[in-house]
Amino acid sequence: DVAKEMYLESIGVQPTCIEALYNLGLVYSNLARETDHDKEEKEDDSSYSSYSHAALCAFEKAHTLSPQNPLILYQIANNHEEQENFKLALKWFDKLHAVVPTDPGILSRIGNLFSKVSLSEESESFQESQEEEFHYRLLSYNHHSTDLDNVIVWLGIWYMKQEMYEKSVEYFQRASQIQPNEIKWQLIISSCYRRMGDYSKAFENYQRIHQLFPENVSCLKYLISMCKDIGNPSDVYEEKLEVLQKKEKQSSKINSPHHVSRDDDNMAENTTFYNEGRTHSKKKRKEKQKKEDTEQYFLENNDDDESDGFSDTNIGELLA
Repeated sequence: DVAKEMYLESIGVQPTCIEALYNLGLVYSNLARETDHDKEEKEDDSSYSSYSHAALCAFEKAHTLSPQNPLILYQIANNHEEQENFKLALKWFDKLHAVVPTDPGILSRIGNLFSKVSLSEESESFQESQEEEFHYRLLSYNHHSTDLDNVIVWLGIWYMKQEMYEKSVEYFQRASQIQPNEIKWQLIISSCYRRMGDYSKAFENYQRIHQLFPENVSCLKYLISMCKDIGNPSDVYEEKLEVLQKKEKQSSKINSPHHVSRDDDNMAENTTFYNEGRTHSKKKRKEKQKKEDTEQYFLENNDDDESDGFSDTNIGELLA
């Protein structure tokens, strides 16, 4: 509030001060976000609407004084998107793109906006919006974007849906370079090779993944399945899988609340152990569940091409 009053005073002295107008817009934007605790109540929140409108007025005034300023153009576009005026946001991001044509972040935002617009469009317009969405995400990637979810993985999955698996590999390899310790990108690459019918390359990639992540259960299951598909012995991998599964069972028993002595002399100590064990077990179960949720895309039966975890339904889940 103090900053707002000072910027208003500055503008009163010099109405054409671009810096004061821009900073005043930022202050109003921050005030609007502070009042926006419940997104569903935006329409009823007069404070939010008032602050957002005041911010937009300040930015638009600054824009008339400096029409090519990318910071001002961005704030106007962002303001419209926050108020869910997606078509207006697209208009202003398009102006920003004309000023800064090679910024991958701006191109990605435009792609995201076309996705939002397409949800409310009818048949033909919907198709056009989807094409524009793909176009801008691809442009973002070509300008060296490192945005995994909105650009790289999105494009990889898009090509998978088109059954262009060789092209899809390119994007998931890029994802793997950005996150070398994330196994799911490597597993998706192997899945692409399988769908292409290149079982030898898929098997080699699974072997390499196993060397990097020797305790990953899903990779071992895939190796066993691949061995059966190509006629290789799978005994070694089956033994390793059995050992891992036994270790998991033992770990589960150790962390079980029932694995606690009830001796009265040690009740205080045992109660502490019980609580710690229960907390650790709960945390471990959450971590295991999160891991299983990630790996469930790769754990389905491999006997046919439609069963390796990449149906249209769980492709969408992979982005979440």
